[in-house]
Amino acid sequence: MVSETQSKRHLGQEMEDRACAYLEREGYSLVFRNFRSRYGEIDIVAWNGPVLVFVEVRYRRRGSLVTPLESITASKRRKLRLAVRDYLGQNPVSDSVPVRVDICSLEGSPSPLHSREFSVHITKGAIEFG
Repeated sequence: MVSETQSKRHLGQEMEDRACAYLEREGYSLVFRNFRSRYGEIDIVAWNGPVLVFVEVRYRRRGSLVTPLESITASKRRKLRLAVRDYLGQNPVSDSVPVRVDICSLEGSPSPLHSREFSVHITKGAIEFG
């Protein structure tokens, strides 16, 4: 029997897989997935040209009260910034390398039967970092 936690974890993994496929089609080069920090998790780290990008993946079923982008609270933004700093502390890059935090929004039904009703969108620089 699959627990609700396992089901949510499986759905989260599926959405991150879809996000990764989308990002690669958009020219991102994936570096790391699920970086864990004491401040939280960074879903995806990737290069988008010369820019090191930290991607937060957000999924909502179509018709939800809030969009994936709206679901990111001030607390989540703060934790993401801290997690990015933690990643950069452990994986230093040159000061001349631009850094950005993007949001990959997924909306629709996770069911393959409703894949036409599924959308993926990237919002570049959605969370200010600096």
